Amino acid sequence: MNIHHIDRENYERATMWSRHADSRASIILAFNAALVALLVTENPYTHKFSEVLHGHEYASWDGAVAWGVILFALFLLLFIASSISAFLVLMHDARKTRCEHNTVFSWMNITDISREEYRRKLFGVNDVQTTHAWEDQTYMAAQLARTKMRWLARAWITLAGSILFSVSFVVLTIFFV
Repeated sequence: MNIHHIDRENYERATMWSRHADSRASIILAFNAALVALLVTENPYTHKFSEVLHGHEYASWDGAVAWGVILFALFLLLFIASSISAFLVLMHDARKTRCEHNTVFSWMNITDISREEYRRKLFGVNDVQTTHAWEDQTYMAAQLARTKMRWLARAWITLAGSILFSVSFVVLTIFFV
């Protein structure tokens, strides 16, 4: 049993989950943009509701305006939470917290040492240090993937809530405003 082979497979699995979270977060952000286009731009539902809100027309039900404001506020709150959660999934890579397997020796901080010191340390690395470097990178990649998947779950849940409240707002304006 080769420990490096097993560790490389674990690392590839962790980075695959990280990429999976990134792609799903991008889908959520695109869907959020579509929701904004549906409810914030000029369309029959928001136009009809704003006419009633400004007093130019009358609603068929007295409580429709209050419920419409509540539903739209809940939509905005969950929409913002979903967007922030999806954005945080993508920002973990942008903040350079992800470890890559560029070389076995990436655990060294080469910015703080001279070129000669780096060469001395590079050629003086033994198998124990190499194994620890790979283990550390795999562990950090797995922790990052776990964090990203948690933020992704929050983004999906709040997206579902924002869709529910946006559909409720549209139904309210169709039937009661």
